Amino acid sequence: NLNSNPRTNYGHFWLLILTLSLELCLVYIACLSPNPNPNPNPSIEYTDVSAGDNHLCALKSSSLIGEEGEAVDCWGYNMTGSYVKGGLLESITSGSSFSCGIFVSNKTVTCWGDETASGVITKLPKEVRFKSISAGGYHVCGIIEQNGETLCWGRALKDQNGFPGHSRFETIVGGKFHACGLLS
Repeated sequence: NLNSNPRTNYGHFWLLILTLSLELCLVYIACLSPNPNPNPNPSIEYTDVSAGDNHLCALKSSSLIGEEGEAVDCWGYNMTGSYVKGGLLESITSGSSFSCGIFVSNKTVTCWGDETASGVITKLPKEVRFKSISAGGYHVCGIIEQNGETLCWGRALKDQNGFPGHSRFETIVGGKFHACGLLS
């Protein structure tokens, strides 16, 4: 019910309005907050959305990326603004206090936000091409496009039942302190 009065302990909340069609899948985002609305144009179309602990990022439709080239809008903890200049992204993912995306042109990854607890931006594998990525709380794992192997970076993960190493995955998802995937 859009007329309800949701509350959080943090003094803000998010309302997502999803509009689906068979031809296109578009996400419309409206932010409700005690602060002024950070999105001056609520009719902007987004194709992907991802939430961290206290922030939300949305990937703009490629037709809406203007001369400034910002592909992503983010709101929340230390993240309100537009990011990723100079390239189209195919997807985004968010960790605790950072977000990342894969460039359409070369399948490399870019990350932005606060990496204090994770080191995700500093440890970013700059020349590796990925099929997909998924952020956990303090790390990112991805499936390498060339060989299907998994590569993770950020805060060190403790091995559990042995690191998968050369295992091949179809998909991978990040949890707060772990990652899981479906084997090929």
